[in-house]
Amino acid sequence: MKIFVSYARVDKPFCIRIIETLHAHEVWYDQRLYAGQDWWKEIRRRLAWCEVFVYLLSPESVASRNCRRELAIARQLKRDIIPVLIDSDTVLPETMRAWHYVDLSNALTAQNIARLLNAILMVERARNAPTAPASPEPRARQPAATSPAALISAAVRAMEEDDYETAVRMLRQAKDSGYQSRFVRVDELLRSAQAAMAKRRQSREVKREYQHIVALFNFESTRGIACEALAEFQKEFGEYDPQNLRRHCADQANSQPPGLRPPPAPAPSQPIASAPVAAASAPLPNAAPSLEASAESFSVNDFLPMLQWCDIPHGSVTINSIVGADEDFGEMTEQVDNFVMSKYPVTNAQFAIFAEAEDGYRNPRWWRFSEHARRWFADNRRAATPRFDGAKLPRENVNWYEAKAFANWLGAQLRMKVDLPTVAQWQRAAKGDDDRYFPWGDDYDEDCCNTVETGLKQTTPVDRYHKGISPYGVYDLSGNTWEWTLNTAAAAEEGRDRRRAVTGGSFVSSCDRAQTSARYYLEPRVRYSSIGIRLVALT
Repeated sequence: MKIFVSYARVDKPFCIRIIETLHAHEVWYDQRLYAGQDWWKEIRRRLAWCEVFVYLLSPESVASRNCRRELAIARQLKRDIIPVLIDSDTVLPETMRAWHYVDLSNALTAQNIARLLNAILMVERARNAPTAPASPEPRARQPAATSPAALISAAVRAMEEDDYETAVRMLRQAKDSGYQSRFVRVDELLRSAQAAMAKRRQSREVKREYQHIVALFNFESTRGIACEALAEFQKEFGEYDPQNLRRHCADQANSQPPGLRPPPAPAPSQPIASAPVAAASAPLPNAAPSLEASAESFSVNDFLPMLQWCDIPHGSVTINSIVGADEDFGEMTEQVDNFVMSKYPVTNAQFAIFAEAEDGYRNPRWWRFSEHARRWFADNRRAATPRFDGAKLPRENVNWYEAKAFANWLGAQLRMKVDLPTVAQWQRAAKGDDDRYFPWGDDYDEDCCNTVETGLKQTTPVDRYHKGISPYGVYDLSGNTWEWTLNTAAAAEEGRDRRRAVTGGSFVSSCDRAQTSARYYLEPRVRYSSIGIRLVALT
């Protein structure tokens, strides 16, 4: 049987567990692979393809506008509908209360699963009978999807949910259809939605630009540049300054160009604790004597070009099991302490310094973190060359051992604990507080990352995708290269090291593999031109 499973996003782990029991059938469920019109077109195509519509009932799915739309289309197409209760707290709307459903709300026991399989079997037998019975529930009248009244109602609901982009799109469709009413003024509704959308976008821009300026105030060497940037910022956005950064500029001579500026005012005794983005840390021993940041890059570390840090605040992240990846925990929520993450993936230029330094790659000290690493290093004393050449391209063709050794070496130089991220840290930096599908939001956008859809067929400079930054200013968390993490697979063959998780997708990955929850596991010794390095450090 061809089965379409409709579910709420928060129920995805439970949905996957149910799907695993239906391996004898062809099952499709919405993984939000694509967004916007193309995504909804795929939903409609799959609804036309399926024979059975399985509706997972929970408080969230019953309230979900998308789930209700999928149900309406399934009913219009006269698909057989099997309701499955997965949460006993679900309050069914009146139109659903007469339904007979399979109850899986207590547990996925063999007996309960047998009921679901039996329900599918009954549908299959009925469909194969000489005269197939009607759909198990009456077809409800639904307003036409393109009717102006339905569009306006949907637009108003979207505005109530702060989804102004959807509201604007629907109101434009209603207006283009020639809708006329003595009392409902579509133009006024459209202007209101557009104004709210513009206000929210400006608010995001203000906060994002302000975060960039906050980073400069954490370091004495960039204090003058920071004061100039703040002055220009406030010319455009008014007195917005929630952290009162102006107090650090009281004695700063902002009128002179950077080259003639007198020594900056002393830095405060402690960094600005709530700064969302922090730049690179302490100078290295024997590094170049000047740490003066350039006005173009704001880098404060001439030793390792483009090394900057973004502050990731304490918070929680919900992690889902990956089917087929030795994971069976379903879903878990993990608390993540505040840390800093490198603003960009490790670049070719950065890794080359490590590879060529006298005390770098060839020093056994950086490889002592495991016996497997020591054995690998004994046979591999030089780094491989990257497939793609360019100082600002992400360093690829490095395995997990090399990534760890690089982090150990850099941490010693900076006198701080530097490491690869855990999956929880990586997802916290990418998802923020709203559990988004991509670092920039829920909708895939080719202008935000380098995946196979862009057709570039190689890596791109790590600072290219300004629109694709995460809520905390981190670049390239989706696409370009997968990134090694500390997490391991559950088991390993005797004598072999455990596999390590990579996450984030790459230039050869489809966009669904670049979602914030996507990952898979690889042998730590393998090298690919699609896998690179991301760093974290404790604050």
